[in-house]
Amino acid sequence: MQDLLGRRLLHRLGLGACSLLLLAACGGAIGGDPSAVGGPGNDQTGLDRGDGSEPGLGNPGDGPQDGSGPGGVPPAEDIAECADRVLPDQPLRRLSSSQYHNTLRDLFGAELALDMIMGSLFPVTQIDSGFEGDAEANVVNTAESNAIEDNAARIAASIVTGPDPFMQSLCGLGAGYGEGDIDGCVDGFIDDFGARAYRRPLTEGERGIARSLYDALRAEQPAVEAFAGLVQLFVQAPALLYRVERGADEVSPGLLRLTDHEMASRLSYFFLDSMPDEELFTEAEAGRLSTPAEIATQAERLMASPRFEAVLANFHRDWLRLYELETTAKDPALYPEFTEAVRTSLQEEASRLVNHVMQDGDGSIATLLGTREIPVNGALATFYGTAGGSDPNAWGPAELEDRRGLLTLASFMATQAEADKTSPIHRGAFFQSEVLCNPLPNFPGNIDTQTPLQDTSMLPTARERLSPLLAEGSTCAGCHTLFNPTGLAFENYDAAGLWRDQENGAAIDASGTVELDGVEHDFETPLELMERVAESEQARDCYTLQWYRAALGRREFAEDACGLELVQQAASSNGGDIRQLLVALTQTDGFLYRTVPTEVEP
Repeated sequence: MQDLLGRRLLHRLGLGACSLLLLAACGGAIGGDPSAVGGPGNDQTGLDRGDGSEPGLGNPGDGPQDGSGPGGVPPAEDIAECADRVLPDQPLRRLSSSQYHNTLRDLFGAELALDMIMGSLFPVTQIDSGFEGDAEANVVNTAESNAIEDNAARIAASIVTGPDPFMQSLCGLGAGYGEGDIDGCVDGFIDDFGARAYRRPLTEGERGIARSLYDALRAEQPAVEAFAGLVQLFVQAPALLYRVERGADEVSPGLLRLTDHEMASRLSYFFLDSMPDEELFTEAEAGRLSTPAEIATQAERLMASPRFEAVLANFHRDWLRLYELETTAKDPALYPEFTEAVRTSLQEEASRLVNHVMQDGDGSIATLLGTREIPVNGALATFYGTAGGSDPNAWGPAELEDRRGLLTLASFMATQAEADKTSPIHRGAFFQSEVLCNPLPNFPGNIDTQTPLQDTSMLPTARERLSPLLAEGSTCAGCHTLFNPTGLAFENYDAAGLWRDQENGAAIDASGTVELDGVEHDFETPLELMERVAESEQARDCYTLQWYRAALGRREFAEDACGLELVQQAASSNGGDIRQLLVALTQTDGFLYRTVPTEVEP
């Protein structure tokens, strides 16, 4: 592969692979303590909400907080957790693969970026829990560092192969341009493209490095190749790859306001999954992204963009791990209805429902979790056995009596099952942990998972087969009492996600009891369970917590208790309106500020 910069020139300029990706080594170093409650690497939520060590909200100079402000944020002074304004350290976040490709699209334009994205060597972000934008999901190892550098070289080579559209788009040069024209456009290109790539104005040092690189390349190569090498520098630079936040002035002891450009990036990668658009750049340059009200205004604007639909889809895909549908397979002898057309359609199902609730419904968490109106296309209409057209691309809402919202979709049920059978333990554990945010006990390393079930393995229903795990005196009961009942509640959905009344000829008993908001509720069917869950404060608060995690790219710490309490109260006061919830999230200290960096020992 042609590497226009060349390793020797990079090192001569102090920009070798190690320097270019130096920040990769800091991926977790500036984050909070991973051993802290709810921190990275710890799936426990368990926030300590009563020790007075949690943060407040908003700058005292930002104006009154009377509960009528953006997102309906309640007054911070009324909440004990907000007595002290402290935050955990925010980990350094590298762009995910999707964010990187979206950024290339916005930097170069959709047409020029198409080949860059289609043949990209940029390492694909891999997750098995959490969210694609999490800091932990995007830590760079040596192989990925090399892949990022090779991808930048590939982009540069594509410019050399077909320079004309790049010269026109990036330098404004028309037909018949010469080498002198390229030389003449370089300074303007560095200032304009560099500021957009780095999402802030370049420093004099950065500008000097870029110009020195072009001059060094130009001394040995034609102008087009020198220009391509300059682009190669920008698309692998740490300032593009990482969302570096140094902060501006201190608003409270230990708390820094972000710069306007840093806030523009926080907003854009949260609501657009890409670099700031032109209006955000304009507002940042004018210094109009420094108050909560200005930030709320931009949040509302960005949520009105069609591009926000993809962000909504990605959030719910990651939260419910629906990306597993890409590789989900079912035994065709047992589940012949689970065709390739159905599997492909199920990959869109959740996002279609979310958009339907947001655009045509009331946009509330309760409706998202409890609606009977589910969008289907031709393949899914046949799959679900409901009325619908035959066009696989035509989606429309259908009243499905055996569904209640997002968590009873076949797409979710199918991913929470195996190829040839359901997995009530898996379903129940996920439901308790990720839907109700109940901490799960640690799995014992020496537990015998086979012997307790040997005597019941041939019984017809999962409830009967798993009964020893809940038996009095069982060493397994301590854990399984928490998640087996909710897992068994979904046994009416088979491994493909279709409704069934029987398993192996025996009637399915899906009844049980679930604790919501500190009160036990009986239910007979998964539909009754979801009706109660959809209206519960606990599910609404957990859904809010998931968005908080996605926004900050990390798990929560005890110091986040104030911000979480405030945004959860805002969601409650707004009837669970998802858009208002997200506006309220941008008003928390966790979103508005960062901690003052501590000195690092040399």
